[in-house]
Amino acid sequence: MLMLTHFHADFVAGHLELRDRVGAQIHLGAAARTEYAATGMHDNDELDFGNVRLVSLETPGHTPESMCLLAFDLAQDNEVPQAVLTGDTMFIGDVGRPDLGASVGWTAHDLASLLYDSLHTKLLPCVPDEALVYPAHSAGSLCGKSLSEETFSTMGVQRQYNYALQPMDKETFIKLVTADQQEAPI
Repeated sequence: MLMLTHFHADFVAGHLELRDRVGAQIHLGAAARTEYAATGMHDNDELDFGNVRLVSLETPGHTPESMCLLAFDLAQDNEVPQAVLTGDTMFIGDVGRPDLGASVGWTAHDLASLLYDSLHTKLLPCVPDEALVYPAHSAGSLCGKSLSEETFSTMGVQRQYNYALQPMDKETFIKLVTADQQEAPI
């Protein structure tokens, strides 16, 4: 099983090569349009293996097909996630930039609007403060404005210190996350 939280413009994922080598099935957010066989993951789709359950959340914003994965340790608690794999939807101290979809017809405003909904109405309400947050990567990428060097955190710390998770209306959020972005990579 291969899980891609979104299409990656900043590196090669290697998912097709790995699929070919081991025969794994590729899973992507349901909005993904591919030229290869893949399973689209909708909100609340579940994958179990051993004592681990992954539950998908469609979280468009960085890209239209972005998704996060809630991770449950079934030996501890099958109702409350112990971690969330956020891909590039949310980083430590930042969120995924919404202006990289211009080449496929999306505006930064439209993706930022989706990102606000993904974070403030979907992700934040279902992830408890004590859950660990694991983004796809940390500093060194152009996928956010101010990515931390830290590779994980807790949702409680991010609620407190991540500028984009503070209470605000959608238009304020859009202005905040679209301002001062570095030039998009080609």
